[in-house]
Amino acid sequence: MTDQTTNDRKISVSFSRKLSDGNYGTIEATAWVQGDAAPDATPGDVSILLADLFSAAKVTVLDQLGCEYEMDADNGIIVEKAAPTPTTVQSAAAAVARAMPGTTDASGGGDVRVMNPNDQDGPLPAWLVNACQRDGVTAVWDNRRAAAGTKQPHFKEAVARGATGRGKDGQAKDYWTPR
Repeated sequence: MTDQTTNDRKISVSFSRKLSDGNYGTIEATAWVQGDAAPDATPGDVSILLADLFSAAKVTVLDQLGCEYEMDADNGIIVEKAAPTPTTVQSAAAAVARAMPGTTDASGGGDVRVMNPNDQDGPLPAWLVNACQRDGVTAVWDNRRAAAGTKQPHFKEAVARGATGRGKDGQAKDYWTPR
């Protein structure tokens, strides 16, 4: 039995792209791809392999970020058409995600995130979403299951550590069911 080992050269390429979230933060995507070049590959063969790997990485990253792109037929390269412009809602959601990682969007909550989705008691009521939008609140704690009657608020503004809330004296704002 003869030992059949391959001496292929491993070639890797990475591509990274950052976008501003419009709120002093960034959204980043990175792709790393690897290919094999035959031991007898010419520099031209390796160059073609690198270009193919780079195109694959770039398309993956642009897809992940939602950027439009097209193939420039004359040069055979991927050209970004326009970077997406984040909206105020996306920016606020990105800021909340940075400040309070591990949270999820509220189901049926419009632009308001629920910080304790496992304890969420159904979709957020329209009055709360409207009140949060009016106050500029992007995240709340759903306390409907734990609230005892009318003595406790059913929702409370989620405020990151060290941040100022929109309630009295900079505290987290309480939201009560309207009467």
